[in-house]
Amino acid sequence: MESEIKEVKSTETLATAIYEEGWCLIEDVVPEDRIEPIKTELTTMGQGETENKPFTRVTNGITNYCASSINYSQSFAEYLAHPRVVDLVGKLFGPHFRVCATSTTNNIPGGSRKEWHGDQPFAGNYAGHIESPYPDVNIMTLTTIWMFSSFSEDNGGTHIRPRSHKLDTNPSYGAKPSFDPYPDEIQVTGPAGSVLLFDSRLWHAGGANKTDEPRISLVARYAPWWMNQNIYIPESIEQKIVNDDHKQRVISYPSMPLEVYEKLPEVAKPLFRHSVRV
Repeated sequence: MESEIKEVKSTETLATAIYEEGWCLIEDVVPEDRIEPIKTELTTMGQGETENKPFTRVTNGITNYCASSINYSQSFAEYLAHPRVVDLVGKLFGPHFRVCATSTTNNIPGGSRKEWHGDQPFAGNYAGHIESPYPDVNIMTLTTIWMFSSFSEDNGGTHIRPRSHKLDTNPSYGAKPSFDPYPDEIQVTGPAGSVLLFDSRLWHAGGANKTDEPRISLVARYAPWWMNQNIYIPESIEQKIVNDDHKQRVISYPSMPLEVYEKLPEVAKPLFRHSVRV
């Protein structure tokens, strides 16, 4: 029986998809034999760690969110520097870029559909966002969702609105969260080991998990060298300055301890050297 040969899209093709549609999917980034070990770590990450308690959420024994996941496991770090990914990021941002945030986003069984939003700096209900209507600018941050479970319609694959990154706002700037479906939305599905990449302005929302298994994923956001990330450091001066509206949520990503940085694969160190705490 002949094996299926999957098309490998060029960096130029993927970049064009980001520019025009706002998103793309790259399959077979994480090797099959590494998916389950990393998946297991992501389901328990941050639990019992006192210093990270404010930045970790656990439901029914499953970590559904953990900020600065890289501080608790470096098992996925080498894949953040995968050639197909960094070639695309370099095409979008130029040679000097970094990973500005990592977090687990595990969709627990029975989890409901999440609200529409854009990611920072285009999350209107978080402190430190760009005001809407925001200007027509080049891509400022790239969100990546790493699938350690296969994404399906049943387990809550991410909903997106293609081309919405070309609009000058998103529902997170509204007075109330928006959960309404749109006629042009699609739900992204893909096999475990794949990466969904999109312009952080793109409207997106986590789907409802109708299965009895958690949908495990990791979010990593890439940014160019000039993007200020200090507002995400807990108790930083920048975070205190922008957090002047107590109705808005604050995003915090604890810095990376030096001993964690030293454990990183060499290919991943350039992506995180800006966040090291000494």
